[in-house]
Amino acid sequence: MLSKVFVYLSREGMSIYYSEDNSVVLEYKFEQEPVIPLYFYSTRDVFSFGIDARKRFHGGDSDAFGNYFDLIQEPAQTYSLYGSNEFEFKKILVSAFEKIMESLLRNELYKDVSNSNIKNSIDQLILVYSSDLLDKEKRLVSNVFQTAGYNKIKAINKTYAFLTCYNQHSKLDNFKSIFTIEGYENDLWITHFEGIQESPTSLKSIPGLGADPKAKIIAEMLFYKAVDKADAPFKKEQEESEILRLMPLALKYLEQGKKEPIDTVRLSDGTEERVRIKLREVNDKVDFRSDYGKLHEIIEDNLKNSNSTLIDSLILPFGAIAGEILLEKLRQKYSHVNVCDLDTLSCLSHLNSNDKIIDQGNLLPTRATSNPPTPTASADPAAPSRPAASPRPEAPKAPKPPSLPKPPAAPKATKPPVVSKPPAAPKATKPPVVSKATKPPAAPKPPVAPKATKPPTSGAPKTPAINSKTMIGDEGPPPAPPPIPSLKSKG
Repeated sequence: MLSKVFVYLSREGMSIYYSEDNSVVLEYKFEQEPVIPLYFYSTRDVFSFGIDARKRFHGGDSDAFGNYFDLIQEPAQTYSLYGSNEFEFKKILVSAFEKIMESLLRNELYKDVSNSNIKNSIDQLILVYSSDLLDKEKRLVSNVFQTAGYNKIKAINKTYAFLTCYNQHSKLDNFKSIFTIEGYENDLWITHFEGIQESPTSLKSIPGLGADPKAKIIAEMLFYKAVDKADAPFKKEQEESEILRLMPLALKYLEQGKKEPIDTVRLSDGTEERVRIKLREVNDKVDFRSDYGKLHEIIEDNLKNSNSTLIDSLILPFGAIAGEILLEKLRQKYSHVNVCDLDTLSCLSHLNSNDKIIDQGNLLPTRATSNPPTPTASADPAAPSRPAASPRPEAPKAPKPPSLPKPPAAPKATKPPVVSKPPAAPKATKPPVVSKATKPPAAPKPPVAPKATKPPTSGAPKTPAINSKTMIGDEGPPPAPPPIPSLKSKG
């Protein structure tokens, strides 16, 4: 049993983290990829997603899909899974997730679990949303998982999670406003928090400012040099995604600081070329015309609408976005600029042992987690046939004839047995109980008192007898005993 499974979602892709028995949190790299691109390929015989699907999509395959968060808002968009009926496209994310979980359970935990048992293998599913997703998109994805039968589910914002972790080391209570700055793909995202909240007060983005200018220039040079050497044809709309894929390699070059780094460049179509970059050329191309003025406007507009000032506000760039040029621009204008260099794994590890933080940041209403009937309806396309069976309940209307049982109501006539009240006469027998009260007559014991009256009758003669005896000489003392026997003789 997996105590927690964290699904980190952004427009770029999906990452999976898990914990057994609330122990350590581990990252699962499906097909050795830490981030699974949200591209899908589905036919009657094959279902795949990630890098392979992305290659097919850019190759023009009509069975490949991209731009997931755009397509899920189109109900008419459907897909077929292994020759089954058509499903709404939004559900394809759950199909991909369950395939990843099946791989995790079999290959990492050595458990033989089918897709139908995935839900029973997860005690708690936690969706972690990046800042580049809109609230309506988060609600839609949460609902897709809920209707698929994942009832023990919660959802939080990644930025909220990072702030709670960062607060463990740097106290944020001293600041009334916190501005986080993150880069997703090629855009810069600014979120404004008034304290640590589950959702930001505002969220803004600036297109084209989401990467260190030097890193982006290096990525572009790597791509164009590789394409030129291989003479590989690429469509214009593919160039941007290929350049984004090369950003990690470009950042590595910047960290190494080599003057002329050389490495193998791999493109999504399988092209591989050795490419050399001269950092001198990069420095010559750095363009400071990037619109950092827009960033300042966003921060200042938010401050005007709050009770904060620049003095009690913190500017917090995240990770790789905190390049030297951006930091320089920020520190020239703001007093408090820190860098949040936490990684996702360490942050989720902190949340794993602090359920209270997850509960406080949960974006889903608690009542939404108990919704068992919906899963079966959504999981099985044939489910709609069940409502067709609803006419059966109408059959009970026929039981109206059973109204005939009303005659049995005649038994109410059995009230005559109430006439059995005559037997109540026996209650008169209770008087015999009164006879017990006659026991008082047993009080004749008082007649014992009359016995006491007998002594007075015999006592009357005694006095004259005594007087007579006392009249007989002076033998008064001796004659005293005789009276006692004389009484016995009378008895």
